[in-house]
Amino acid sequence: MFKKLRREFCGAVAKKSEINLYRRIDTISLGSYEQKKYQSNNKIKRKCLVDFSHYFYPKWNVKSKLFVNKFDRDTEIHAFAPNLFFVWPSLRVIFGQILMAISGKQKCLSKAFGFRKNLKPAFIKLTNLSRDIKWARDELRLVESKSDILEINIEGIVIGDLIYDTYLKWFKKPTVNQKDIRLLFLLIIARTYTENCKKIFRENQYTDVLLTHSVYIAFGILARVALDSGASVKVIQNVRGKTHRELTKNHPYQAECFAEYPSVLKGIKANELISLRAKAELELNSRLKGDVSAINYMRNSAYNTGTQPPNFSNIDPYPGRPRVFIPLHCFFDSPHIYRWILFPDFYEWLDCILPYLLENKINVYLKPHPNGIEGNSMIVEQLKEKYKDVQLIDAATDNSSLRPRHFDAVLTVYGTIAHEFAYKGFQVINAGDNPHIGFSFSLTPNSVSEYLSAIKGILFKEKKIEISNQEIFDFYVAHFLLARDLVTAPLEEFESSLPINSSIEKVNAYLLSDSKLKELINCIPSDL
Repeated sequence: MFKKLRREFCGAVAKKSEINLYRRIDTISLGSYEQKKYQSNNKIKRKCLVDFSHYFYPKWNVKSKLFVNKFDRDTEIHAFAPNLFFVWPSLRVIFGQILMAISGKQKCLSKAFGFRKNLKPAFIKLTNLSRDIKWARDELRLVESKSDILEINIEGIVIGDLIYDTYLKWFKKPTVNQKDIRLLFLLIIARTYTENCKKIFRENQYTDVLLTHSVYIAFGILARVALDSGASVKVIQNVRGKTHRELTKNHPYQAECFAEYPSVLKGIKANELISLRAKAELELNSRLKGDVSAINYMRNSAYNTGTQPPNFSNIDPYPGRPRVFIPLHCFFDSPHIYRWILFPDFYEWLDCILPYLLENKINVYLKPHPNGIEGNSMIVEQLKEKYKDVQLIDAATDNSSLRPRHFDAVLTVYGTIAHEFAYKGFQVINAGDNPHIGFSFSLTPNSVSEYLSAIKGILFKEKKIEISNQEIFDFYVAHFLLARDLVTAPLEEFESSLPINSSIEKVNAYLLSDSKLKELINCIPSDL
């Protein structure tokens, strides 16, 4: 216990070595350790709001600092850190924030970054509380199904999907309970927060916004309010190989619009595409041997684990009938991160397809997510209890040892399994927008009825997906390789080499030489 408290306290204090690192960045990029001065006689042409809610992560701070220093002298830069009730209302977070407030860490780091103003939206104003409660109750009265929650909006700004995903993440629930008082609480929070963000943008008229990400209430609402106000919004963390990703009102998601991949590939010269396909083949084969370096959210690989699968013929509940493999998603982890999904969430997906499959006497095998958040295993056990004929495969089972002869179909919502298993020869069906949607090596039906029909057709050999390895390589090129180039390679190496929660000592050790720091600085575009 004492060690944990000591670690929390040390993390809450602004260390001199961290301040000195940001001064080094100033010295190398600006020619002085002093941040840009905003004097009264300087005419401010742009105003930038920087998401500074993760200032306890030195690794992320470095990238934010690199971006901040690329803005011209005529840009006034403000910091933004949501109230912790908007971010993650856990005792540990609250304790850590209190320690940081006492230590003054945010104030010290803000000064080192050169922020002119620090904004923290207020929680709930008592004068508006009755109005917000009434609005939340009225909205919930209109909700007839879970899908209706996704359509909740405030003056045209859709926030329902953000509320839904926040509910799953905060409360570690596999699906939403429409009668849960906590859902009402989240609607009140979201309404208050949206109004706070709109007020901030009315008063400051920001031209640019830099975000760590654009999911959940705290960051997704800010992104959408900023876009609605006409600001340029960039996500600078978790963007897979790129320096940043520009959001738009039509696509406020930090992932690309995957349907455009085939068009992007048409712009590549034939000889260059051949070379990229060869590289894709090498990397994909490496992935199937256990390398997860190209997938930034994966800690553990599902391949080359050494754990062999069971003999399926000996445990099939329905001997001689088709088999289906369902590698599970993390139930709490943002099911609405892409444009659309056929079901309200991952649990509802299973609650639809499992009875359908069992009624048709299909042998169903579930495999838990190898990187699922704590609490997933209990939900899997509940599913097993509810659907007794469903078989569970050990989460450590080596995917490399699974063969097309073992399963007639593989089902996922939007997982990487679609290209990995298609490459191995499996018939894969998706249940929503996914990175593979522009290609034909897996199926992506557009409705639940079409989805169930596709499952039946594949399982009973009424239809077959024609798989082209070249098309899989093309997908890999578009999704993974085109995100990289020689200019951003040093930044990609920095981000992949250090875990998100790396200490300032580890970050400083990585950036010990000025030449390495210069390489990172040169990765960030100047035309922000």
